[in-house]
Amino acid sequence: MIQVHPTAFIDPKDFHNHVKFLAPEALRGVGGLLLNLEGKRFINELKTRDVVSKGIYEQPNHVAFLLLSKDSAMKFGLSALKFYKFKGFIKEVQIHDRTDLSPMREAFESLLNQGSELTLPDTFVDNIQQVLVEYEEGAKQKKDTFGKVVFPQAESYFIDNIYTSDVKGEDYQECSFAVMLITPAIHYTMGGIEIDKDARVVSRENSSGYIPNLYAIGEVSGGLHGNNRLGGNS
Repeated sequence: MIQVHPTAFIDPKDFHNHVKFLAPEALRGVGGLLLNLEGKRFINELKTRDVVSKGIYEQPNHVAFLLLSKDSAMKFGLSALKFYKFKGFIKEVQIHDRTDLSPMREAFESLLNQGSELTLPDTFVDNIQQVLVEYEEGAKQKKDTFGKVVFPQAESYFIDNIYTSDVKGEDYQECSFAVMLITPAIHYTMGGIEIDKDARVVSRENSSGYIPNLYAIGEVSGGLHGNNRLGGNS
């Protein structure tokens, strides 16, 4: 089984490198939003790995932005985020006027312009503003258009709450958002030898359907997983 992780960082300094640095699922678990290159949400961020991977892969160029509020950043852990910032994977966005989200565009473009030919549409900022308005409505109603019913750190994504009045620029308590560019990546491979419910190695050339006296267990075995492995089986 080949496991695809939905979010791996794209390094703006090495955009086309096939080796990626994993972006933990916890970034979505604490409330991070996924946006396409138009600045629009396209999926329930809390869906399973296979669903989110497929959703991102269906976007233009198979990439997406991950938008993390200051409260989500603190919930995730500032030390880890500072490491990712040190690696160059994260850009900070500081909003001084809730009616002017243009700093969003600058931050997102900085993730693209260093190593790709991708561009953002003129409506990008307007689309993000609409996303935040709709996300607030969905959070208050406990369900949005993508079927999301849990909204971690929801209020920190509300338009009226993103204003940064005292910007120090050194930590995420004083940063409205952290943004990053991600893409699915092969994360892990598991097993390969198909077994039955009794751990016998399956054989299609044997009338019994298995190879006598040959068993496989643990990570060498296959056929145990659906579209998503169990958390302890890796």
